[in-house]
Amino acid sequence: MRDTNHTPDEPFSATEDRQWASFAHFGGAIAILGFFSSWAAVLAILPALIIYLVLGKRGHLTRDEAREALNFQITMVGAIIVWAIVATILGALFWWLGPVWLVLGPLFQIIGWALVIVDVIFSIIGGVRVNNGSSYRYPFALRLVH
Repeated sequence: MRDTNHTPDEPFSATEDRQWASFAHFGGAIAILGFFSSWAAVLAILPALIIYLVLGKRGHLTRDEAREALNFQITMVGAIIVWAIVATILGALFWWLGPVWLVLGPLFQIIGWALVIVDVIFSIIGGVRVNNGSSYRYPFALRLVH
């Protein structure tokens, strides 16, 4: 039986490095689905952030992929926050215009769900690609964490 006890700063094996790197991507998808219905959607950045800060120094792939996943989650959470603010402001301004809001209301719901679906799809693609041994770069993300 293999010894699985590691010291906190011991480098990851190649398998562990790939595993934690893929968890950074999958974590965003799981978190955004769990928290989308409330303000807690901002917690979607936590899986990648924790992996980046706590485990990033133990594996090069883990650090790089957690940083990429973190940048993507920051971008998506930012987009969701902007969407929520705009939807709230327009909802407050136009609630009395029944016919207008009958069109805008469902449109804003579709946009909100589209943001979540895009987040989940790209996070799963990233996790699968990394788990299969390659790296993944999201097609769009603000590269705020370097």
